[in-house]
Amino acid sequence: MKMGKKNYGAILLFSAAIFLFPIFTQKQYFLSTMIFIALNAITCMGLVVLMGYSGQVSLGHAAFVGIGAYTTGILTVRLGWPISVALVMAICLNLVIAFVVGSASLRLKGYYLAMATLAFGGIVQMVLMNWTKLTGGTQGLLNIPSISILGLKINTDLRFYYLVWMITIAILWICLNMFHSRLGRAWQAIRNSEVAAEATGINIGKYKVLAFMVSALYASVSGSLFAHYMNFLDPSPYTVMASVWPVLMIVIGGRCSVWGGIVGAGILSIMHELFQKYLKDFDTLAYGCLLVVILIFMNEGLVVGLPELFKKVYRKLSNVGG
Repeated sequence: MKMGKKNYGAILLFSAAIFLFPIFTQKQYFLSTMIFIALNAITCMGLVVLMGYSGQVSLGHAAFVGIGAYTTGILTVRLGWPISVALVMAICLNLVIAFVVGSASLRLKGYYLAMATLAFGGIVQMVLMNWTKLTGGTQGLLNIPSISILGLKINTDLRFYYLVWMITIAILWICLNMFHSRLGRAWQAIRNSEVAAEATGINIGKYKVLAFMVSALYASVSGSLFAHYMNFLDPSPYTVMASVWPVLMIVIGGRCSVWGGIVGAGILSIMHELFQKYLKDFDTLAYGCLLVVILIFMNEGLVVGLPELFKKVYRKLSNVGG
């Protein structure tokens, strides 16, 4: 089964909007904000696969992003490897680690799985901070080269904007097709009921580990792109608390929707900028209030909740008018 015409149409409209955005403004601030939205969206789409599709919980996802970023950074800076090879190696390393973590956590569920992934994130954070000879520690890893494609250096915000959003849209298309494939249906069956899924012959362990690996792959891509955009790395974006950030994004956008990952990434990235400017001392309170409102009134996220809310309002207005 393939995704429907509605999704194809939505992707085309979304792609057109992304392509046209720099025509209206090429200010560095706006382009940079859109780049970070795209990077967050890639990570969130991976979390949607893990949490929304297969029903698993991860509170250590920033670790996979950090592994992707530091692997490509170390290989290009310390060893002088080509960027393309470093990107592939970062993905391979993340896949191996995700396989190990996913396999080890098969017997864990709910809070226990969340605590295990949280511990994994803490371990990675400590490695990045303390293995100074390799990672640079808190001093950071400097002079990470910019990506070059067919001799064209992606060293401006405008060029990187188009690159990162092309990758984001490609991942969106893959995720939507994956959701409507046999693999996606198996994940949904596991999420709904592991007992029922196992009764139909689905290998639960295999599909759970596969979800971990796909999620880690997307996180690796996001981390590697971040490294070559910033040209500098330090451990601060990969703390344990940083892992909560993408979880908030998919909860607000919709954890069972690929579009929810993108919507959540966009909303929270923009709100972060606004809160830092206008509510600097109360930003945590504002995030908490937003999350409570979403969970109470739209617990499936904005992508599902808003259309349902509009339908209810429309029905009530129609009844009043009738």
